[in-house]
Amino acid sequence: MKAQQTWEKLLDETERLIKEKGCQKTTLKDIMERTGLTKGGIYHYVESKNELFAQLMSRGLRSANERFYEAAGDKERPELDSPLRQTLDTFHFDEEDVSKEIFLYLISQRHDSKVAELLQEHHQSAFQQSKQWIEFGKEHGVIGPHVDAKKVSELFLLIGYGMNMYHAVSKEPVAMKQEELFHYMKRLLAP
Repeated sequence: MKAQQTWEKLLDETERLIKEKGCQKTTLKDIMERTGLTKGGIYHYVESKNELFAQLMSRGLRSANERFYEAAGDKERPELDSPLRQTLDTFHFDEEDVSKEIFLYLISQRHDSKVAELLQEHHQSAFQQSKQWIEFGKEHGVIGPHVDAKKVSELFLLIGYGMNMYHAVSKEPVAMKQEELFHYMKRLLAP
């Protein structure tokens, strides 16, 4: 099996295990059994289970980025609605998306310096990606020039982190519906 295929299998099978067992109960042994890789084979790609989990979050970020640009490019005339809805969809809790569960799991491990570094890297990537989205919208005239990309990116991250925590501690639905959040953000970003 080629290195890229092995890497994708490692990510895919780890994701499946997290969906089945959760982060806490997914062990390196489980991953080895599921993938057919040895511990050394896994450590060829990552240094720890936590790093493997962080790589799954990174893959989720890349996927969100692809969906954003697909939504932004869907129309002949640039508009804000589709990309903004795509962005807000990342805040919505989805049982199939293990990124949010991994994020909460890694937060619980944040006192480990290596995990803290992984979380910081993820945060910086998410922040830069969000900033690029804002700048893209400004360049195409669908986001106002008055919008501070740094501040709005921080707001997006605060909302996303808050939604993760909210869903972790509450079984109640969020009072602010996604459509209301969409209209609020649209007014904030409008030219």
